[in-house]
Amino acid sequence: MEELFYSEQHRDFYRHHVDGGADPYYRALVYLLGMTEETRANFSRCFDGEARMIRPAALEEGWQTGGTARIVRMAFNLWNGWCYESEEEAQDGRMSEAFTPDNLFCCEFAPLLL
Repeated sequence: MEELFYSEQHRDFYRHHVDGGADPYYRALVYLLGMTEETRANFSRCFDGEARMIRPAALEEGWQTGGTARIVRMAFNLWNGWCYESEEEAQDGRMSEAFTPDNLFCCEFAPLLL
């Protein structure tokens, strides 16, 4: 299956971070977080590579737009099933409607998320 990339920068970011290996969860996360200039620039704010953990606080940061938040939500959900807007919501068990397919796929990046 041919890989589909949003841009040349997206492809280069993905190949740099995956380098022909990595598990499918990490590949999905890198693919998604590499999609836009904003998500690439904030990759380490979204994911702690050393600890191999997502950083949910990134969803609340000022650089997020509607589209980038959808990308980050999808990446977090594919990484470990995360479906919360914050650590507080996770602790309370309050799942966010923003993680439902109709909300995640309602953006210009939908063809690349499928």
